[in-house]
Amino acid sequence: MAPTIPLTWGVWIITGWRGMAKDNDIRFRNGYQRLFQSLQTETVMRLKLLVAVTIFATAPIVALAQNDDATNHAPKPTIEEAQKVAQAISSDKTKLQAYCEIGKLQGQIERAEEKNDTKALEALGAKIDSLEQQVGSDYAKLVDGLDEVDPTSAEGKKFAAVFDPIHEKCKQLK
Repeated sequence: MAPTIPLTWGVWIITGWRGMAKDNDIRFRNGYQRLFQSLQTETVMRLKLLVAVTIFATAPIVALAQNDDATNHAPKPTIEEAQKVAQAISSDKTKLQAYCEIGKLQGQIERAEEKNDTKALEALGAKIDSLEQQVGSDYAKLVDGLDEVDPTSAEGKKFAAVFDPIHEKCKQLK
């Protein structure tokens, strides 16, 4: 006869192993979950750190770009401001002569642009800058602000009409 194993041993062996397997699975799962949670937390913290560093690194660049745009654009002038500048130019002979010289240089700039002569354009631009300083800072601000006005519009034609008497004086100086 073959040796028999008592029934209680078989139950113990089966349930014991199953119980141990369940306990090991739970321990393994809990350890894996803890490990996964710590890795997940670490990844989230690294991501938060990366976002914070990126924000702090780009904020000054954005602010600087906004400041550059604000300083490069003069406000759109009014007709009254243009009239004041025109009056100041026509009443002072040195300012009038400098203004007329700027007008002459504009024609030379157009010819240099047609020829794509960058050296001449740079030289003429430097001359115009020095002449604008002679005319006055109000004139320079006015010219910068006129970039926002379409010369073919009704408003642009009004600004041009303000300077028509000065152009007539320039023709008389020749």
